[in-house]
Amino acid sequence: MHVARTWVFPILRIVIAIVIAVALVQLAFFSGGADAEETATPTGSVGQPEVLVERADVENGVRFDAAIAADEAVPVLTAADATVRTVPVAIDQRVAAGQVLATVRNAAGRTVEITAPVAGTVVQLEVLVDQFLSVGQAVAAVAPDTFHARAVIDAAQQYRLVDRPDVGTVTVAGGPQPFECTGLRIDATAPSAEAGGTVETIVRCAIPSEVVVFAGLSAELEITAGSAEDVLVVPTTAVEGSVGAGTVYLPSGGDEPEDREVVLGITDGVNVEIVEGLEEGDSVLAFTPTATANGAEGLCYPDAGGMVCP
Repeated sequence: MHVARTWVFPILRIVIAIVIAVALVQLAFFSGGADAEETATPTGSVGQPEVLVERADVENGVRFDAAIAADEAVPVLTAADATVRTVPVAIDQRVAAGQVLATVRNAAGRTVEITAPVAGTVVQLEVLVDQFLSVGQAVAAVAPDTFHARAVIDAAQQYRLVDRPDVGTVTVAGGPQPFECTGLRIDATAPSAEAGGTVETIVRCAIPSEVVVFAGLSAELEITAGSAEDVLVVPTTAVEGSVGAGTVYLPSGGDEPEDREVVLGITDGVNVEIVEGLEEGDSVLAFTPTATANGAEGLCYPDAGGMVCP
Protein backbone atom coordinates (compact mmCIF):
# COMPACT_ATOMS: atom_id res chain seq x y z
CA MET A 1 0.00 0.00 0.00
CA HIS A 2 2.88 2.30 0.81
CA VAL A 3 4.38 1.64 -2.64
CA ALA A 4 1.06 2.45 -4.33
CA ARG A 5 0.76 5.78 -2.56
CA THR A 6 4.37 6.64 -3.20
CA TRP A 7 4.69 5.67 -6.90
CA VAL A 8 1.52 4.37 -8.56
CA PHE A 9 -1.02 7.09 -7.72
CA PRO A 10 1.31 10.01 -8.57
CA ILE A 11 2.18 8.40 -11.90
CA LEU A 12 -1.53 7.87 -12.69
CA ARG A 13 -2.30 11.51 -11.90
CA ILE A 14 0.49 12.65 -14.22
CA VAL A 15 -0.76 10.39 -17.03
CA ILE A 16 -4.34 11.65 -16.62
CA ALA A 17 -3.15 15.27 -16.68
CA ILE A 18 -1.19 14.64 -19.89
CA VAL A 19 -4.22 13.00 -21.55
CA ILE A 20 -6.46 15.94 -20.61
CA ALA A 21 -3.89 18.45 -21.90
CA VAL A 22 -3.57 16.63 -25.22
CA ALA A 23 -7.36 16.52 -25.58
CA LEU A 24 -7.68 20.26 -24.94
CA VAL A 25 -4.97 21.07 -27.49
CA GLN A 26 -6.73 18.93 -30.11
CA LEU A 27 -10.07 20.59 -29.44
CA ALA A 28 -8.56 24.05 -29.61
CA PHE A 29 -6.46 23.74 -32.78
CA PHE A 30 -7.55 20.78 -34.88
CA SER A 31 -11.12 19.64 -34.38
CA GLY A 32 -12.79 22.78 -35.93
CA GLY A 33 -10.74 22.86 -39.16
CA ALA A 34 -12.97 20.62 -41.21
CA ASP A 35 -16.14 22.32 -39.97
CA ALA A 36 -14.70 25.79 -40.66
CA GLU A 37 -13.68 24.79 -44.16
CA GLU A 38 -17.09 23.33 -44.78
CA THR A 39 -18.78 26.46 -43.44
CA ALA A 40 -16.71 28.73 -45.72
CA THR A 41 -17.76 26.84 -48.84
CA PRO A 42 -20.45 28.81 -50.77
CA THR A 43 -23.74 26.96 -50.89
CA GLY A 44 -25.75 29.31 -53.11
CA SER A 45 -25.57 32.24 -55.55
CA VAL A 46 -26.47 35.92 -55.18
CA GLY A 47 -29.11 37.09 -57.68
CA GLN A 48 -28.87 40.35 -59.60
CA PRO A 49 -30.60 43.29 -57.86
CA GLU A 50 -33.97 44.33 -59.20
CA VAL A 51 -35.84 47.64 -59.18
CA LEU A 52 -39.47 48.52 -59.73
CA VAL A 53 -40.80 50.86 -62.39
CA GLU A 54 -42.04 53.86 -60.42
CA ARG A 55 -43.51 57.29 -60.99
CA ALA A 56 -41.43 60.39 -60.35
CA ASP A 57 -40.65 63.90 -61.58
CA VAL A 58 -37.65 64.27 -63.88
CA GLU A 59 -35.77 67.46 -64.74
CA ASN A 60 -33.05 67.33 -67.35
CA GLY A 61 -30.75 69.88 -65.75
CA VAL A 62 -27.10 69.63 -66.75
CA ARG A 63 -24.31 71.47 -64.91
CA PHE A 64 -20.90 72.18 -66.38
CA ASP A 65 -17.65 73.53 -65.01
CA ALA A 66 -17.22 76.56 -67.23
CA ALA A 67 -14.99 79.57 -67.74
CA ILE A 68 -15.55 83.14 -68.85
CA ALA A 69 -13.88 84.00 -72.16
CA ALA A 70 -13.69 87.11 -74.33
CA ASP A 71 -15.57 86.91 -77.60
CA GLU A 72 -13.47 86.28 -80.67
CA ALA A 73 -12.19 89.18 -82.74
CA VAL A 74 -14.36 90.06 -85.75
CA PRO A 75 -12.43 90.15 -89.06
CA VAL A 76 -12.91 93.05 -91.47
CA LEU A 77 -12.54 92.22 -95.19
CA THR A 78 -12.59 94.23 -98.40
CA ALA A 79 -15.69 93.93 -100.54
CA ALA A 80 -13.93 94.70 -103.85
CA ASP A 81 -10.54 95.35 -105.41
CA ALA A 82 -9.29 98.73 -104.20
CA THR A 83 -6.29 100.83 -103.19
CA VAL A 84 -5.83 102.04 -99.63
CA ARG A 85 -6.01 105.84 -99.28
CA THR A 86 -5.98 106.38 -95.48
CA VAL A 87 -5.63 104.32 -92.28
CA PRO A 88 -6.82 106.53 -89.40
CA VAL A 89 -6.54 103.90 -86.63
CA ALA A 90 -3.78 101.92 -84.93
CA ILE A 91 -3.32 98.60 -83.18
CA ASP A 92 -4.82 98.51 -79.64
CA GLN A 93 -6.96 101.55 -80.36
CA ARG A 94 -10.53 101.45 -79.11
CA VAL A 95 -13.15 102.08 -81.76
CA ALA A 96 -16.92 102.46 -81.88
CA ALA A 97 -19.20 100.42 -84.08
CA GLY A 98 -19.24 102.09 -87.50
CA GLN A 99 -15.99 104.00 -86.96
CA VAL A 100 -13.77 104.27 -90.04
CA LEU A 101 -10.83 101.87 -90.05
CA ALA A 102 -9.60 102.68 -93.57
CA THR A 103 -10.63 104.43 -96.75
CA VAL A 104 -10.02 102.89 -100.17
CA ARG A 105 -10.52 103.88 -103.80
CA ASN A 106 -12.14 101.24 -105.94
CA ALA A 107 -11.70 100.52 -109.64
CA ALA A 108 -14.47 103.00 -110.49
CA GLY A 109 -12.56 105.80 -108.74
CA ARG A 110 -14.97 106.06 -105.84
CA THR A 111 -13.74 106.45 -102.27
CA VAL A 112 -15.21 103.86 -99.91
CA GLU A 113 -15.02 103.73 -96.12
CA ILE A 114 -14.28 100.45 -94.36
CA THR A 115 -15.81 100.60 -90.88
CA ALA A 116 -15.67 98.65 -87.63
CA PRO A 117 -18.44 96.03 -87.42
CA VAL A 118 -18.55 96.18 -83.61
CA ALA A 119 -17.29 98.36 -80.80
CA GLY A 120 -14.05 97.13 -79.30
CA THR A 121 -10.28 97.15 -79.70
CA VAL A 122 -8.31 96.94 -82.93
CA VAL A 123 -6.18 93.81 -82.55
CA GLN A 124 -5.10 93.39 -86.18
CA LEU A 125 -4.33 95.95 -88.86
CA GLU A 126 -3.21 94.45 -92.14
CA VAL A 127 -3.04 97.41 -94.56
CA LEU A 128 -0.80 100.35 -95.49
CA VAL A 129 -1.47 103.51 -97.46
CA ASP A 130 -1.28 102.95 -101.25
CA GLN A 131 -1.50 99.17 -100.79
CA PHE A 132 -3.62 97.36 -103.36
CA LEU A 133 -6.27 95.07 -101.87
CA SER A 134 -8.02 92.18 -103.56
CA VAL A 135 -11.63 91.34 -102.86
CA GLY A 136 -11.96 89.42 -99.60
CA GLN A 137 -8.53 90.46 -98.33
CA ALA A 138 -8.18 91.11 -94.58
CA VAL A 139 -8.07 94.75 -93.52
CA ALA A 140 -8.32 94.55 -89.74
CA ALA A 141 -9.86 92.67 -86.82
CA VAL A 142 -11.76 94.16 -83.89
CA ALA A 143 -12.08 92.37 -80.53
CA PRO A 144 -15.47 93.23 -79.04
CA ASP A 145 -16.03 94.20 -75.40
CA THR A 146 -18.29 91.20 -74.88
CA PHE A 147 -17.85 87.84 -73.19
CA HIS A 148 -19.29 84.35 -73.16
CA ALA A 149 -19.35 81.34 -70.85
CA ARG A 150 -17.93 78.14 -72.30
CA ALA A 151 -17.52 74.55 -71.14
CA VAL A 152 -16.16 71.33 -72.62
CA ILE A 153 -18.84 68.62 -72.79
CA ASP A 154 -18.66 64.88 -73.41
CA ALA A 155 -20.85 62.70 -75.64
CA ALA A 156 -23.28 61.72 -72.87
CA GLN A 157 -23.86 65.37 -71.95
CA GLN A 158 -24.29 66.31 -75.60
CA TYR A 159 -27.03 63.71 -76.00
CA ARG A 160 -28.82 65.25 -73.03
CA LEU A 161 -28.80 68.57 -74.89
CA VAL A 162 -30.40 67.35 -78.11
CA ASP A 163 -33.47 69.49 -77.34
CA ARG A 164 -31.48 72.27 -75.74
CA PRO A 165 -32.97 75.69 -74.99
CA ASP A 166 -31.55 79.04 -76.12
CA VAL A 167 -30.61 80.14 -72.62
CA GLY A 168 -28.65 78.94 -69.61
CA THR A 169 -27.81 80.10 -66.10
CA VAL A 170 -24.29 81.21 -65.21
CA THR A 171 -22.84 81.43 -61.71
CA VAL A 172 -19.44 83.14 -61.55
CA ALA A 173 -17.20 82.19 -58.65
CA GLY A 174 -16.90 85.25 -56.40
CA GLY A 175 -18.91 87.32 -58.86
CA PRO A 176 -22.46 88.63 -59.28
CA GLN A 177 -25.59 86.65 -58.49
CA PRO A 178 -26.54 83.93 -61.03
CA PHE A 179 -27.69 85.42 -64.31
CA GLU A 180 -29.13 84.24 -67.60
CA CYS A 181 -26.98 83.88 -70.70
CA THR A 182 -28.41 83.75 -74.21
CA GLY A 183 -27.67 82.41 -77.68
CA LEU A 184 -26.70 78.99 -76.34
CA ARG A 185 -24.99 76.83 -78.95
CA ILE A 186 -22.67 73.84 -79.29
CA ASP A 187 -19.48 74.08 -81.35
CA ALA A 188 -16.73 71.63 -82.26
CA THR A 189 -13.25 73.08 -81.93
CA ALA A 190 -10.29 72.32 -84.17
CA PRO A 191 -7.73 69.83 -82.81
CA SER A 192 -5.12 71.43 -80.57
CA ALA A 193 -1.90 70.34 -78.93
CA GLU A 194 -3.36 71.10 -75.48
CA ALA A 195 -6.25 68.70 -76.17
CA GLY A 196 -3.93 65.97 -77.41
CA GLY A 197 -4.90 66.52 -81.04
CA THR A 198 -8.55 65.63 -80.45
CA VAL A 199 -11.65 67.63 -81.33
CA GLU A 200 -13.34 69.18 -78.30
CA THR A 201 -17.06 69.90 -78.14
CA ILE A 202 -17.87 73.24 -76.53
CA VAL A 203 -21.17 74.57 -75.22
CA ARG A 204 -21.27 78.36 -74.98
CA CYS A 205 -23.65 81.23 -74.44
CA ALA A 206 -23.40 85.03 -74.51
CA ILE A 207 -23.14 87.04 -71.30
CA PRO A 208 -25.30 90.18 -71.11
CA SER A 209 -23.34 93.39 -71.62
CA GLU A 210 -24.54 94.85 -68.32
CA VAL A 211 -22.99 92.01 -66.28
CA VAL A 212 -19.41 92.73 -65.17
CA VAL A 213 -17.12 89.74 -65.77
CA PHE A 214 -13.51 89.14 -66.73
CA ALA A 215 -11.86 86.65 -69.05
CA GLY A 216 -10.49 83.62 -67.23
CA LEU A 217 -12.94 83.57 -64.32
CA SER A 218 -14.26 80.18 -63.23
CA ALA A 219 -18.00 79.65 -63.48
CA GLU A 220 -20.76 77.07 -63.50
CA LEU A 221 -23.10 76.80 -66.46
CA GLU A 222 -26.48 75.17 -65.87
CA ILE A 223 -28.79 74.23 -68.72
CA THR A 224 -32.31 72.91 -68.20
CA ALA A 225 -33.36 70.96 -71.29
CA GLY A 226 -36.86 69.89 -70.33
CA SER A 227 -38.79 68.39 -67.43
CA ALA A 228 -41.62 65.92 -66.87
CA GLU A 229 -43.91 65.33 -63.90
CA ASP A 230 -45.35 62.06 -62.58
CA VAL A 231 -43.87 59.85 -65.30
CA LEU A 232 -42.64 56.26 -65.27
CA VAL A 233 -38.92 56.02 -64.54
CA VAL A 234 -36.18 53.46 -64.01
CA PRO A 235 -32.52 54.00 -63.09
CA THR A 236 -30.24 54.82 -66.01
CA THR A 237 -28.12 51.82 -64.99
CA ALA A 238 -31.03 49.55 -65.93
CA VAL A 239 -31.19 50.71 -69.56
CA GLU A 240 -29.01 50.12 -72.58
CA GLY A 241 -29.21 53.28 -74.66
CA SER A 242 -29.93 56.82 -73.54
CA VAL A 243 -31.78 58.62 -76.33
CA GLY A 244 -34.99 57.66 -78.12
CA ALA A 245 -34.94 53.87 -77.83
CA GLY A 246 -33.41 51.53 -75.31
CA THR A 247 -33.51 48.03 -73.86
CA VAL A 248 -34.26 46.88 -70.32
CA TYR A 249 -34.01 43.38 -68.86
CA LEU A 250 -36.71 41.65 -66.86
CA PRO A 251 -36.04 38.73 -64.49
CA SER A 252 -37.37 35.56 -66.13
CA GLY A 253 -36.71 32.90 -63.52
CA GLY A 254 -34.23 31.21 -65.85
CA ASP A 255 -30.55 31.69 -66.54
CA GLU A 256 -31.10 34.50 -69.06
CA PRO A 257 -33.22 37.62 -68.40
CA GLU A 258 -35.94 38.73 -70.80
CA ASP A 259 -34.94 41.76 -72.88
CA ARG A 260 -37.59 44.33 -73.73
CA GLU A 261 -37.40 47.37 -75.98
CA VAL A 262 -38.60 50.66 -74.51
CA VAL A 263 -39.10 54.23 -75.68
CA LEU A 264 -37.12 56.71 -73.61
CA GLY A 265 -37.93 60.26 -72.62
CA ILE A 266 -35.80 62.73 -70.71
CA THR A 267 -33.25 61.88 -68.06
CA ASP A 268 -31.71 63.65 -65.09
CA GLY A 269 -28.62 61.48 -65.20
CA VAL A 270 -29.91 59.19 -62.43
CA ASN A 271 -33.36 58.17 -63.66
CA VAL A 272 -34.72 58.02 -67.20
CA GLU A 273 -38.32 58.41 -68.32
CA ILE A 274 -40.01 55.35 -69.85
CA VAL A 275 -42.52 56.53 -72.46
CA GLU A 276 -43.50 53.07 -73.75
CA GLY A 277 -42.67 49.44 -73.02
CA LEU A 278 -43.17 49.11 -69.26
CA GLU A 279 -45.94 49.49 -66.72
CA GLU A 280 -45.81 50.86 -63.21
CA GLY A 281 -44.75 48.13 -60.80
CA ASP A 282 -42.85 46.06 -63.37
CA SER A 283 -39.57 44.65 -62.08
CA VAL A 284 -36.37 45.09 -64.09
CA LEU A 285 -32.74 44.30 -63.43
CA ALA A 286 -30.92 47.22 -61.82
CA PHE A 287 -27.93 46.66 -64.12
CA THR A 288 -27.82 45.62 -67.75
CA PRO A 289 -25.95 42.43 -68.68
CA THR A 290 -23.27 44.58 -70.30
CA ALA A 291 -22.64 46.46 -67.06
CA THR A 292 -22.68 43.19 -65.11
CA ALA A 293 -20.21 41.58 -67.50
CA ASN A 294 -17.90 44.57 -67.14
CA GLY A 295 -18.21 44.41 -63.37
CA ALA A 296 -20.95 46.29 -61.52
CA GLU A 297 -18.64 47.15 -58.65
CA GLY A 298 -18.80 50.86 -58.00
CA LEU A 299 -22.13 51.27 -59.81
CA CYS A 300 -25.06 52.55 -57.79
CA TYR A 301 -28.76 52.81 -58.52
CA PRO A 302 -31.60 54.74 -56.84
CA ASP A 303 -34.02 52.75 -54.70
CA ALA A 304 -36.52 53.70 -52.00
CA GLY A 305 -35.38 57.31 -51.99
CA GLY A 306 -31.71 56.45 -51.55
CA MET A 307 -28.78 55.02 -53.46
CA VAL A 308 -27.86 51.33 -53.41
CA CYS A 309 -24.27 50.39 -54.24
CA PRO A 310 -23.82 46.60 -54.49
